[in-house]
Amino acid sequence: MQTCSKCNYQSPDSESNCLNCGADLSEYSKHAVQLQELKANPRVTAIRISVAKTACLTCRDMEGVYSKENVPTLPIEGCSNSYGCVCSYAPILDEVYP
Repeated sequence: MQTCSKCNYQSPDSESNCLNCGADLSEYSKHAVQLQELKANPRVTAIRISVAKTACLTCRDMEGVYSKENVPTLPIEGCSNSYGCVCSYAPILDEVYP
């Protein structure tokens, strides 16, 4: 499920727009907003895709660390989890505290 950052409504992974407010989920899903923030943060050197234990094989294959330029968008295309993509982003930092 994708959560809209504008209205907090959850739409299926297959939807490109929020079913409640019509927002473009490629730009306004919580994952899309988080990815934009991680890419803009100079302390973030790379981005990890973490998967839950219940993740499908497609998502498990995508687990790992990616450069900011090459990180896949969530939900993972081809995810077959019946509850939707259960992947998440995590920052890789070169320093934890300034």
